[in-house]
Amino acid sequence: MSDPIDAFRPRSDSKPPETTEEWMNELERLETMLEEMHEQGIEDRSELERRISEIEAALEAADDEPGE
Repeated sequence: MSDPIDAFRPRSDSKPPETTEEWMNELERLETMLEEMHEQGIEDRSELERRISEIEAALEAADDEPGE
């Protein structure tokens, strides 16, 4: 059995940053993701997954509507 995918954790096969610049870029990327989550009112992963499911369902419903 494998672990579920965590969108906020680097892939296990990705190489960790080596230089200070790479670490700073990674930190900035993570801070940006956290800021975007906060702006959207998302507090944790389950909230993010719920919002994604809602949007996917709405898109599917829109695709199923006749005349589009």
